[in-house]
Amino acid sequence: MPRGRIEYYGRHFDARHTKDAHGDMRVLQGNFVNLSMPAGSTHFDSLIEFGRSSIKPFPVKFLSEKLKEPQFIRGRVYSGKLGEQIQGILIIYSPELSVARPSSKAPLLSGR
Repeated sequence: MPRGRIEYYGRHFDARHTKDAHGDMRVLQGNFVNLSMPAGSTHFDSLIEFGRSSIKPFPVKFLSEKLKEPQFIRGRVYSGKLGEQIQGILIIYSPELSVARPSSKAPLLSGR
């Protein structure tokens, strides 16, 4: 993709759904997160907190319930580019969701 374009955040991030919901994909460009999550939290919790605590905060409209499992036994730290942190989480669920989602058009993650 040419420079200056929206980055690709994996096949489970639905850019079209985000645009249709009047979301602004530019919030993901040049956005960083530095976050510590407590023991017992999940990827679901982490992604919600990314929206609240990133350098450029943003609302999250939809997250898959699959992100609520498993819970972290220990705390978890995220630091770096927001898009890379999101992709790092979503890639974990790729094999499972690629089987579970063919009939569903709902994205795993959609921002607004």
